[in-house]
Amino acid sequence: PLTLRFNLIDSFADIEGADIAQPDFRAVAAIQEKLDELKSERDTRWPWPAGKPRPSSRAYHAMCDRIGKLSAHEVRVRCELLHEWTTLVVSKASSITIIKPPVKETTRTARGNHKEWGGAVDLVASLNRKVLSQSPASAIQMLEYKAKEAGIPCEVEPDLAPATVVGAALSKAARTVKRRKRKQET
Repeated sequence: PLTLRFNLIDSFADIEGADIAQPDFRAVAAIQEKLDELKSERDTRWPWPAGKPRPSSRAYHAMCDRIGKLSAHEVRVRCELLHEWTTLVVSKASSITIIKPPVKETTRTARGNHKEWGGAVDLVASLNRKVLSQSPASAIQMLEYKAKEAGIPCEVEPDLAPATVVGAALSKAARTVKRRKRKQET
């Protein structure tokens, strides 16, 4: 029997019961880096103020097409990595227990709103992006259907203490520090 806890901070998943290598997301990270560069270049060359129509130049549309194709390539590479990894996991298991973190709840933005302002926005955004780029929900879904196809029992349990909650803690700590600095200044 295998137990998988999706850590998503230190590693993709902690696996008890077998020695299985983690999926190597370096190729996905490299593509994301290239995408960020292209998007930054596009936004610098063609600033787009709110309420204005998008640029209609051929160069702008060519850049958007390039970004779209690279984005689709990133999705395909990630999906292939997850398919290979989940197939390996299922092939080594007699039963699987998945401890699933609440990804959607723990990767909320740290921006806040006009009443409840945010904190550590850049840091939390990069953490959330790292977590979401690994696509844990897709991996869990793949593990479930592959285990079912293989006739292997698969249980999914909620993670009561997910590592990804660190983003919310960072944001809260930054807001507390800011609040205390303001009190000291007055």
